[in-house]
Amino acid sequence: MRKRIYLNFIGLIIICSLLLTIAISAVVYQRMIDQQKEAIRDKAILIADLLNEGINITDDYFTNYYTRSQGIARLTIIASDGTVLLDNKIDALTMDSHADRIEFTQAVLNGTYNTIRYSETLGATAYYYAIRLDNGNVLRVSQTMYNISGVASAILITLIVIMMIVLIPVNIAARRLTENIIKPINDISLDSNNKRDTTDVLPPYDELIPYARKIEQQKLKINEQLSMLKHRADTIEAITSNMKEGLILLDEAGTVLIANHCASEVLNDTNMTGKQITHICRDIEFGKSVKLCLSGTSSIAELIRGFKKYNVYFSPVFTSNDFGGAVILFLDITVFGE
Repeated sequence: MRKRIYLNFIGLIIICSLLLTIAISAVVYQRMIDQQKEAIRDKAILIADLLNEGINITDDYFTNYYTRSQGIARLTIIASDGTVLLDNKIDALTMDSHADRIEFTQAVLNGTYNTIRYSETLGATAYYYAIRLDNGNVLRVSQTMYNISGVASAILITLIVIMMIVLIPVNIAARRLTENIIKPINDISLDSNNKRDTTDVLPPYDELIPYARKIEQQKLKINEQLSMLKHRADTIEAITSNMKEGLILLDEAGTVLIANHCASEVLNDTNMTGKQITHICRDIEFGKSVKLCLSGTSSIAELIRGFKKYNVYFSPVFTSNDFGGAVILFLDITVFGE
């Protein structure tokens, strides 16, 4: 039970930690994407305002700012017919018409449009934000998504490492919680001698009340049965002790189970219990009768001990058709004056 509770604690904590890590990673990843989209949109709006104010796209300071560095957002200006006029990543003269690009066509129709799609030019998934300029051209600003994915992956790895570190104190806490749950159960005391009403049984957990009451009832019943057996044993002991006849009970192997006082006097052995009857009395006829009785046949033999003569009755005992032992009864038949 202790191991099962402990493993349940650990399993639950690991599952919750994994779910929490995945949830945090998903939230952080989505938030980073949203922030990146907002940054690209703000940049596109700013550049579009500058272009609408009359900045010449061929000015050196403008093209030098948007260099072909890897980390810089991609800037593309597309004419109304789809011809690429400017691109800060690739030479515009080498680029095909963008008239069929969805961000271009939607920006021409609606003024703005944003989408995420795979860029064959950059060879990566990118986020695009397009704005139609006052002169009919379309400004498109884009950013590849692999940079965001890399940061999110780093965050996920960090969270996993943190989770592994946290599992160390969590493991200790799980063990202590398990012990705290098990200890009250181990400390339950159902005194078998207590005669109180079973309704007074108050285990540490309400769910255990039916079981505790049942155990208490069973203990009381067992005590009653033990008392009854003890009473019967005492009655048998009183009867056999006061018998004038000697009485011995043997098991199936011939070992003495019970011998009354009279039988002890006859065989001159006050401590026969646990001994072989043939070792106590080595009389030949007696021994033959014992072997015959242990084989399942009743017999009678005479035994002379000192000045007394006894008829000894050997009777096998069967339980459910199986041999269970034997009864030996000594009857004093001494006739004084012979």
